[in-house]
Amino acid sequence: PILVDLDATGHALMFLGLADVFEGLVGAGPLQAILDATTSLLHDAARTVLHLVTLPAELPAREAVQLHARLVAERRVALGALVINRVPSSPFDTNDEEALEALEAFVPADVALGRRALRRVQHAHARVAQLRHELPLPTVVLAERDALRAAGSDRRVLAALGRDFAAQLGGAA
Repeated sequence: PILVDLDATGHALMFLGLADVFEGLVGAGPLQAILDATTSLLHDAARTVLHLVTLPAELPAREAVQLHARLVAERRVALGALVINRVPSSPFDTNDEEALEALEAFVPADVALGRRALRRVQHAHARVAQLRHELPLPTVVLAERDALRAAGSDRRVLAALGRDFAAQLGGAA
């Protein structure tokens, strides 16, 4: 498989519509052959599938929903999975959350930071639930890997993300 990560929704749509832009501008020849081959590849569901990748935040989630609607309407490429990247895990377990109340009088700034982290997790998980509800695609949720990234182990981060991706899609990535 070849994975292409595009910066923004507009870039993805521009890439998918490139053949339309050049239609009629190029005559028969090598450039037309490349355009035809690329169009054929993108339209062949046996060879090409597009996975939508987003973050668990309001604007990227909204963009993913809009992109999905447009891709379904245009039927240019087969859709694969929805990948929600960088989903934070709670820094606390249930007992820790209860302990925040007791600690607030002693370390209010630390408790405020802990509550902020919890709200971030809650908002992200609400976005994941919203996306799962709005988009009828298999969903892959990839956790944040900042601890590994901070340790300077990009290959380990990619390997872990790849394992998570394959496991959640049943090995069919």
